[in-house]
Amino acid sequence: MVIRILAYGGSIISTPYSSTGYNKNAINNLKKIIRKYPEDKFIIVIGGGLLAKKLIEEECDKNTSDFDKDLIGIKATKINAKHTLHEIKKNIHGIFPEVLSKPQNITKFKERVFVCGGWKPGRSTDYVALKFAEKNSTNLIYKITNVKEILDVKPKEFDKNKKEKYSRIKNPTWNKIVNLVDDKWVPRLNTPIDPKAAKLGLKLSTTNKKGFIMFFGKKEDITKMFENKFKGIIIK
Repeated sequence: MVIRILAYGGSIISTPYSSTGYNKNAINNLKKIIRKYPEDKFIIVIGGGLLAKKLIEEECDKNTSDFDKDLIGIKATKINAKHTLHEIKKNIHGIFPEVLSKPQNITKFKERVFVCGGWKPGRSTDYVALKFAEKNSTNLIYKITNVKEILDVKPKEFDKNKKEKYSRIKNPTWNKIVNLVDDKWVPRLNTPIDPKAAKLGLKLSTTNKKGFIMFFGKKEDITKMFENKFKGIIIK
């Protein structure tokens, strides 16, 4: 039995370019992938995206703590996760009927598709996806994102006006990513992966005999990632 863990960036699912606020094409593509691999189990972790940004702007002021902003962001991920679950349940069998509240071993369940949102403040849904990997003893994870490259510059030092001066990291390692993202988390942090998730990835890469691999690709790349034909960003 193969367990596929997909970490969907919230911006893939929650989008401003739709009257419903959701990307129907992305959800249909997800359903297509689930059908294509009927013997596999799927854990789908959904981020906050546009909805998280919107809720934080509406509900927060300058005195709102990062902890409370995180709680709002987690609420957004759960709303997105519930919408995703509702849509994929329509035509596919074997879907766990509720959004999972936390990372856990899913092999004890008869269902084969599970959806989860955020979990704890102080980290992103990337961390949730990696915790699922740890609990289910899998060394592969697939991050569905629009990120095209990882630049060799710390996020706090990044200047979009000097982007052409930064070099692209061609073969990213977990050690390199941990050093790149530093330690501090802030809500809606714009890094390839959040600090806690990066450290967990490094830990898993040393404790798993097969290492630990995270693919970064678009929703159209999922089949290539599954079948080892992917040429994009791979952290090892």
